[in-house]
Amino acid sequence: MVRLAKAQGAMVGFTTNGVLIDEDMAEKIVVYGVDIIAFSLAGIEMNDALRKGNSLSQVLNAVERINRAKERLKKSYPKVHSAYMLLKSNEHELERLPSFLSGLKISQVVVSLLDFIPKEDLKEECLAPKTIEEFNLFKSRAERVVEKAKTLGLKVVFNIPHPSFQRRICSENPVRSLFINSLGMVSPCVFTGIPARNTYFLNFGNIQEEELKKIWKKREYEEFRKVHSSQSKPDVCKVCPKSRVVEVGWI
Repeated sequence: MVRLAKAQGAMVGFTTNGVLIDEDMAEKIVVYGVDIIAFSLAGIEMNDALRKGNSLSQVLNAVERINRAKERLKKSYPKVHSAYMLLKSNEHELERLPSFLSGLKISQVVVSLLDFIPKEDLKEECLAPKTIEEFNLFKSRAERVVEKAKTLGLKVVFNIPHPSFQRRICSENPVRSLFINSLGMVSPCVFTGIPARNTYFLNFGNIQEEELKKIWKKREYEEFRKVHSSQSKPDVCKVCPKSRVVEVGWI
């Protein structure tokens, strides 16, 4: 898949927990020209409890293998990022994040809040601000972390859903991108592409039955993108926190 995409001139990146990245895989990732690899984290001491079966040491070892492969092969790519999930359970570790990750040759950290909540018992883990006052307090805290990271040579970006502001194009950018799930169904984004109970599932076709270009050009799909670009927004997007994301630290 990487070779096919690179042959078309596309940038290639993915997010991983690092479990399957041994020395051989790390070298292939570098050789095949992956542009960005983001490692998932959910805390420092809290990571292992929140991500059972995927320890912090596994992630850091995988990061080190990628960096060693880059040095060995004299390559500057892939850029190593971290996709950091900020939860109620691990928020007390947030201010430690820049110091902990600096020196690991990670160029960027994207901090996101829990915005897909499939079960009621996960609601308490969501730190999304409910009022303007809460948002401003959280934003100020995020800005302090961003500034501390800068002094350590680390770029940190926060994705914070605003309680009322709505973006013209949501942070998933379904006007220019799409999501294909493991069944081949084509949806505007990952949040609309999960065929599960209590989700807003929406798809416009299946690549096992139709060409992707044909699906993209379907009248109803074009109408979705047109409405998404307007102030009215499709119903599925009106309730999605991604349509209210404010990026702090992004330049």
